Amino acid sequence: EQDKEYKKKLNDMEFMHAEKIAQKEQELAAALTASANCESNADLNLQAALTAQEDELLKRLAERETELMKAHTEAIAEKERQSLLDREALVSKYETELNSKNSLKAALQKKDEEHAKVLAEREAELNQVIAEKDETLVAFKCESQGTLESA
Repeated sequence: EQDKEYKKKLNDMEFMHAEKIAQKEQELAAALTASANCESNADLNLQAALTAQEDELLKRLAERETELMKAHTEAIAEKERQSLLDREALVSKYETELNSKNSLKAALQKKDEEHAKVLAEREAELNQVIAEKDETLVAFKCESQGTLESA
């Protein structure tokens, strides 16, 4: 009888122990489910935060790229503007030199014309002097011839 009682107590204890184990397993499963839900919510919150950070970084990157492109465009425009100014300065310098050369050519041509006029005047004077000398010589020859014939 004691054996039966002992076995019954043992069965009861095993049954109670099994119930407690089952209850603990249910509690543990509920805790794991709650923990998984919390982790899932935390993961969702973390993912949302990471997505927001990523969006912010992409936005800043796009703004920075826009700024760099603007600066690059401005630098190219400034180089082109400076190149154009340099070309205009060279053209202006060339035109000034060309005008100066043309002025010098005109001045030289004017001087050449003046020299040619002076030379022509001197040649006319010399021709006049030669003609007068020739006339004097002819007159002298005629006078000498007349004197020789009279003598």
